[in-house]
Amino acid sequence: MEKGIMPVEFVVSDTTLVKAIKVKLENNGLFIKPIYSAKDGKVVKSSIKDLNHPLALEISSIAGIKARIHRDIDLENLAGHSKYQCNTITEFTKGFLREHAPTIDEIFLSRLLDHLPLKYTIYPPVVLFNNSTVRTFNHPIWQKAFQLKFVDPKEYFNELLCFLSPGNQIENRSHYSKDRLLTHLAVNNPITETDVLRRPFNIQPLYGNLIDEGVLSDDDNILWENPSQEQLNSSIWCKVIQNGVTQIWSPVFTMFSRGNIKEKKRILATFPDVCNNDVVDLYAGIGYFTFSYLTKGARTLFAFELNPWSVEGLKRGLKANGFDRAGNCYVYQESNEMCVQRVTEFLTQNPEFQLRIRHINLGLLPSSRQGWPLAIRLVRLQGKSLKRVTMHIHENVHIKAIEDGSFEEDVIVELDTIDKSIMPSNHSDIKLKFVNSKLERIKTFAPDIWHICFDVDVIVST
Repeated sequence: MEKGIMPVEFVVSDTTLVKAIKVKLENNGLFIKPIYSAKDGKVVKSSIKDLNHPLALEISSIAGIKARIHRDIDLENLAGHSKYQCNTITEFTKGFLREHAPTIDEIFLSRLLDHLPLKYTIYPPVVLFNNSTVRTFNHPIWQKAFQLKFVDPKEYFNELLCFLSPGNQIENRSHYSKDRLLTHLAVNNPITETDVLRRPFNIQPLYGNLIDEGVLSDDDNILWENPSQEQLNSSIWCKVIQNGVTQIWSPVFTMFSRGNIKEKKRILATFPDVCNNDVVDLYAGIGYFTFSYLTKGARTLFAFELNPWSVEGLKRGLKANGFDRAGNCYVYQESNEMCVQRVTEFLTQNPEFQLRIRHINLGLLPSSRQGWPLAIRLVRLQGKSLKRVTMHIHENVHIKAIEDGSFEEDVIVELDTIDKSIMPSNHSDIKLKFVNSKLERIKTFAPDIWHICFDVDVIVST
């Protein structure tokens, strides 16, 4: 696709027309996957470059179809996926080395290729290589090539970014352009499980500064826990679109879990009772699940998140998706231990508001147990306004406990025990029954360990 030219997409409010549009575009070689859902209908993407293209005019003349320029097409296609086959990076690197280091011997070249990182994800504007001890630019053989100037790392990484960029724009290769989609390279290292803020402490930049050095503080705690707006603005902010929903985060200070796309899609495809009811997200992060509930039409959403960088990403995401205009998402940068107090304050300030919490999201790994008593207190706080509330419990669980049903049984027993300890203090006339609704396997977390979401229906009676 030509530089600066953005493709046309078609917003279809009458979903019965989607297949016909897809076929018409396919017959002309102009269809681009995937079709996704937006607030105003299904969106069918194309490689048409002009709204005045004859086919664009023909399709948009049909009632219920609107043509528009889509400026985030690459973000949707690249959202956490490896766009290119591994061997293409190998072939690119071979070509680069033979052109820029013609005297390099075949044995040394072979060793470089043996330790060339191949696995990566694209989070515009960053290409993030997977953590590895074998295939890494930190390997001694690559460091030697850089030190002996067989390879100029700045030139190599710049051309690699151009190669991986959508359209493979050759004309950009000699430029260090900030306007292109991909501008930074980094290495992703594992999240420390014991860190409650889920911060990527060990991300290593390879090309381009992920944050302006001029705003860095001598006190790391200030930067991580109480950054100024100047510091927030100085970071690179990644942006992807999944299921038609935009998410934004700083790769230096917050993680992005691409595997959550399955659960986000499940929320969007299920739970019609989200619409016009309230939701509490006790571990909101950058809005992984918050945005799905808002897309489904949640009346009011209460989001709690400790990490200030995640909160900034959440707020940017609210604006990018247009959710900020509704003013119905209340974001609290503090411990979710304050959730009952904050919701109570909200009710005091809005005396005509009748609380209807239908869903409570508990999306924390490896365990969300800390939030279980809070969720139960929230259910008791709202009393009899709804007969059913669903807790979405995220957890890392061994496959054996999933297959024999012991995990589900133990959770139900534990929730009942927690409720009995809470009940005397508040709304003792309300009875809660915890019912196994569904266990969804989201992704493998480690050998024999699954990240699951366990839906527990809380039945409210008197």
